Amino acid sequence: MSLVMLDGWALVHAPGSPAAVHVWALLGQVLNGIELIVALPGNRPAWLPGSIASLSRLADPNPGERLAWAQRRLPTLARQVQADWLHTGIANTPFLSPIRRTISPVSYSGEQSGEGLADRLRASLGAGGAVQARHMLWPADLDNLPKSSQPLLCRPFVHPDYLAAASTGPDFPLALPETFVLYHGPGDEASLQRLAAAWSWAASSLGAEYPLLAVGLSTAARDRLKRLAIEYSFGATLQILPELPTSAYACLYKACSVLFHPAEIPPWGDPLLLAMACGKPVVAGAAPFVSQRAGPAAYLAPLEEPRTLGAALLTVSIEETLASDLGRRAAEQFSSLPGIEPSLALRELWPAENTRLTGGGR
Repeated sequence: MSLVMLDGWALVHAPGSPAAVHVWALLGQVLNGIELIVALPGNRPAWLPGSIASLSRLADPNPGERLAWAQRRLPTLARQVQADWLHTGIANTPFLSPIRRTISPVSYSGEQSGEGLADRLRASLGAGGAVQARHMLWPADLDNLPKSSQPLLCRPFVHPDYLAAASTGPDFPLALPETFVLYHGPGDEASLQRLAAAWSWAASSLGAEYPLLAVGLSTAARDRLKRLAIEYSFGATLQILPELPTSAYACLYKACSVLFHPAEIPPWGDPLLLAMACGKPVVAGAAPFVSQRAGPAAYLAPLEEPRTLGAALLTVSIEETLASDLGRRAAEQFSSLPGIEPSLALRELWPAENTRLTGGGR
């Protein structure tokens, strides 16, 4: 039996982020011979099922606390429970620690470095710790593997909730429009500018019947998008949703009419994979990873052409036959993704070993 500690920072402080989506997917896997425990930087969220083991230590959502969490508190918690493995995103990998580390890339391009000194230091130390990691879990459908890593290829996977038949249930925290376009992408200035410019070409035709719902954004990103909404006079055609539990996103994806993603995707925790798992039509920018993952299962337009992106979204939303065909192809593409099944890949990632590193095992 291997005991694996997962970094749960994002489940508490960024529950709509790719990191949270990926940790939630890991927690949903049935793994014989592996026990998972999630380290949480604060009170255990009420939505987290009682069957999931956790350990909590308070850490406020600021850059200095996040640096301390990654470099000191995670290794301390791992030693406390005598974990055999610690699994993190790249930027949160401890640099000086005897614990065996494995990693997953779960950030949008440019997000890891941050803007302040503490964020840059965390990214630098995390990169150093990642080099020492035993393996990087990498989705088998994507090329361009990082040269410095030891990749372990795995079939892309999602939390089982995305594969269930039910749509929004009574526990979903919000009332949703009957039809809507979903944006669950990056919140940096450039990405939101691209989103606003593209939506401006479709909003007047779609907005009344198909409003754009933006979710998973940080407080700062929501403020940026609110400013852009005023600048473009979007009015009710754009709705910026508050923070939602990670567990609520499956219901949100099943309820949406189309996913709009004018951005590149991260290797894990990406919106494109979630939409494909739910059999939803996707309109996206033709970025390298997007093109590899989607294949023929998405309507792709040039990433830096807002007018073309908006026109593509308008076409898919209006033409029901096209939308239905794209949704069918998305589900087929998800079912045919290559790679070792996660139950096998994760047992290879976190094997039970008789010899433990000092401070890292039982």
